[in-house]
Amino acid sequence: MPHLPLPTFFDPDRAGCIAASRPELDTIAADFAEKHRVPALAYGIVAGDTLVHSGATGWADLAAAQKASATTLFRIASMTKSFAALAVLQLRDAGPLALDDCAAVYVPELASLVSLAADAPAITLRHLLTMSAGWPEDNAWGDRQLALDDVAFSALLARGVPFASVPGTQYEYSNLGYMVLGRIASRVAGMPFQQYVTERILAPLGMLQTCWNLDDMTAAPVARGYDDIDGAWVEEPLAWMRSAGDTAAFGGLYTTVQDLARWVALF
Repeated sequence: MPHLPLPTFFDPDRAGCIAASRPELDTIAADFAEKHRVPALAYGIVAGDTLVHSGATGWADLAAAQKASATTLFRIASMTKSFAALAVLQLRDAGPLALDDCAAVYVPELASLVSLAADAPAITLRHLLTMSAGWPEDNAWGDRQLALDDVAFSALLARGVPFASVPGTQYEYSNLGYMVLGRIASRVAGMPFQQYVTERILAPLGMLQTCWNLDDMTAAPVARGYDDIDGAWVEEPLAWMRSAGDTAAFGGLYTTVQDLARWVALF
């Protein structure tokens, strides 16, 4: 497959145009936060490989009167999936696996799943990456599985997973698919998934504030999670669910705007 060409910018004063737009961009962010009652919002603009502007609105921690900033850690939820995808692609490039490998080769619990058609193809890593494994959309369920440890995850898979379609025929947003990719990366790399991402992706990129759990965190301030209850912000305990194993691949990371800019620059 040919590589896409790198973007080309013809305005010689591109940096100046971005700089001149900063006040308007800050206003857009502030207006959005006010309109949608967002307790805290942090944002940044990457041009080339540089974070050229960042800002924040609101309070990361109301009890501590801590304002949000570009150095505040936020849980980035499903943005974590892009790191899981890179982990799989790194292992593909290194040779231990191929994207069209049958997923059950690495996760035997999948071998006993009953598909919707006798001639349905086996689930491959490519299916999992592109959310076309045939499993049903699972947001309401998936978001609450972050604390599953590896033993509990194996037991869950062994109980079976229902199909909504034949693999490779349609897109269905699947947290479970990325949990399985986390398991595959762990088994192929010979180390826990979270350790692999930390050592092989985050550290080389200099994403030194990015982490998986509160007890991993440095001195960086953390954005608490809040619900709007009758016009008042009430801290949400589920926001602090601890990621315990391979399932973290679908949504476990915390990061800052400054660190995330390094991830954007990679692309």
